[in-house]
Amino acid sequence: MHKYLDAIFINRNYGLFMGGSFISATGSWFLTVTIGWLLWELGKSEFLLGVANFAQMGPLLLFGLLGGAVADRVDRRLLLMGTQAVAAITSVGLLLLSLSSLADESDVAGRNLLIGGILALLFVSGISQAFGWPAWSPFIADLVGSERLRAAVALNSARFNLTRIIGPSVAGILLARIGPPACLAVAACTQAGMLTTMKFIHPSPAPRAKAASWLDAIIEGLRCAWGTPSVRELMIVSAVIGTAVMPYTVFLPAYAQGVLYLGPEGLGLMFTCIGLGAITGAIISGTSVVTERPRPAQAVFASTTGVFLAAFSLSTDPVLSSATLFVVGLASIAYLSTANATVQLSVPREVVGRVIGLWVVVNSGTTPLGGMILGALAERIGLGITLAVASLVSVVVCVAVLARRRAAIPELEPTAALASYIPSPPHDST
Repeated sequence: MHKYLDAIFINRNYGLFMGGSFISATGSWFLTVTIGWLLWELGKSEFLLGVANFAQMGPLLLFGLLGGAVADRVDRRLLLMGTQAVAAITSVGLLLLSLSSLADESDVAGRNLLIGGILALLFVSGISQAFGWPAWSPFIADLVGSERLRAAVALNSARFNLTRIIGPSVAGILLARIGPPACLAVAACTQAGMLTTMKFIHPSPAPRAKAASWLDAIIEGLRCAWGTPSVRELMIVSAVIGTAVMPYTVFLPAYAQGVLYLGPEGLGLMFTCIGLGAITGAIISGTSVVTERPRPAQAVFASTTGVFLAAFSLSTDPVLSSATLFVVGLASIAYLSTANATVQLSVPREVVGRVIGLWVVVNSGTTPLGGMILGALAERIGLGITLAVASLVSVVVCVAVLARRRAAIPELEPTAALASYIPSPPHDST
């Protein structure tokens, strides 16, 4: 049995990790679709959707670097179990809020209180993600080793995006037929999947960061990331994509209702199209054509994401919109998968948690900020024009940074890189 598991999922530990994360991520999509739809029904405001996204993702921007420092200093397995437990608790809280009498649309004060409660719980969930996400990718490396990391990252992306196909489509059906509480109940139950499997995962001991003050540890990670040319470029491009492009999913409920005139099933279908494209992109990112020449591939994937999102933003036809979303999902995940692996392979293992913490900040932490900015602009100049302009700006930046020919600067080996970019040893924390 183990030899078949190893063939498909690289090894037993990684197979268990994929199984548990598949279950919990599927439930997370139930929560994403349901909360987005519920808030749109309560407020009918693109800006509110942006605020909700900031409440959940903003802590990544605020605490992502600290989360990366923690991921380098503690047992990543226990850290992930703790953050998963918080996710389960907040899911239960959202379920209880949806069942409360505050959901009465005729009660304005109650409705506003319900919105406030949802935003507060999303913020708590976001804080746990700020400490969990920087540990996630390094934990994968702990399970499989650097020699299988690109394959493992690609498989993890495929797993995540398979849940993006299943979760939203089923959530859309349940949402239309039996309402938000049922979807939130599923989301709460599925969080137990990850907690259960993590009890049976026992990775090899990972290198830990040397004792240092928290500030010194964070600065050490920043210097290493900025001093590595390939990492620095990917951080810049990812920050632009995170701000200008990735917030598009926040506005899908508004786009489905206000532009395409679709119901919950249509919203679920839109997420499904993104997921189908994304799982295709994840598979492509693991092929030899991409792994042997990641830099040009990243330039193509990043610019394609922006071009097709601009096409989506100007479409009023459901079929054309679905097709463009498929390509957006494919290109965006192919870029993120290859870039994530490149970042991890370019820095020392002792500092990878802090560099990934920065990656989380620029890639995911900027998304809620962009969501609020784009949401405010959308209410003034229109959602379609806002997304189109933001997407084309991202294309220009991606081409300028990644498509140009970089001077042949030899990349240092990880240990040499760390010594070069950290001029002084960190202070002892005691």
